[in-house]
Amino acid sequence: RKAASLLNPQDSNPIDRLLNTLMIAWAEFGDGKGEAALKSVLALDGPPWYPVFTRYHAGAMAQAMGNKAEARKHFTDLIADPQSGAAAPDTYIRAVMALAAMEAREGNNRAALDALATGEDFSPGYAPLAALRQLIEDDGKPEAGVMTAQQGSAAVLFTLGSALNREGAEE
Repeated sequence: RKAASLLNPQDSNPIDRLLNTLMIAWAEFGDGKGEAALKSVLALDGPPWYPVFTRYHAGAMAQAMGNKAEARKHFTDLIADPQSGAAAPDTYIRAVMALAAMEAREGNNRAALDALATGEDFSPGYAPLAALRQLIEDDGKPEAGVMTAQQGSAAVLFTLGSALNREGAEE
């Protein structure tokens, strides 16, 4: 809570605004205000590359709240738009894996494998996708990724950091 008070969600820099809003949202989530946190993520408006982040974090937050239908919607909306994934390929793949894992845990192995196929088209030969495919084909139940405010905050730093660190991000 204290850290969230130091973040300015109205920052004029789009990266800072995204970072601060997502971090505040995960702090609210951790404070038991998941619905309000999710609404703030969904209300975030910005450059055309925002949706890859907002959809991923909305999906992760909804999943952590136990709202599988809403999580499925946000993850599916993201992976149905591979062009947006080009802004943050690691985040796109995280969404693919999160959706596939959730579907597998629900016993929807066909849907899980379909999600993975989308990821494999986006990033052919990516070993973590192959490992997840094998686990699902063996009827394994992958663990959920982000389930706590701490994990959500770490995911914010990872998703934004990996996007900024990729080749071509300076554009």
